[in-house]
Amino acid sequence: MVPIVWRCLSANRSIDVAATVPGVAHLALMEAGVLTGDPFFRYNELEWAWVAEEDWVFEGSVQLNGSSPSGREEAALLTEPVILTLEGVDTVADIYVNSL
Repeated sequence: MVPIVWRCLSANRSIDVAATVPGVAHLALMEAGVLTGDPFFRYNELEWAWVAEEDWVFEGSVQLNGSSPSGREEAALLTEPVILTLEGVDTVADIYVNSL
């Protein structure tokens, strides 16, 4: 399994924080300090309502270096099949690989 470095971004990219996947925007924003305090304390839920109204992008980058089963390193990933497994994709999602 290849590790992926994840980011959580607002759709207009005005907010860009590190993220853990699986996860949700609220948790990524809390871990980054964008949202502070207890979400269940007083009026925090109302003050954080903007998060639910925003579109969020989870973007990951991965370095694919490897060798083919034959042991050759050169362009192994261009000639060998790669399986992308997405577990827990919820609601509506658009999936792009290399911007395609």
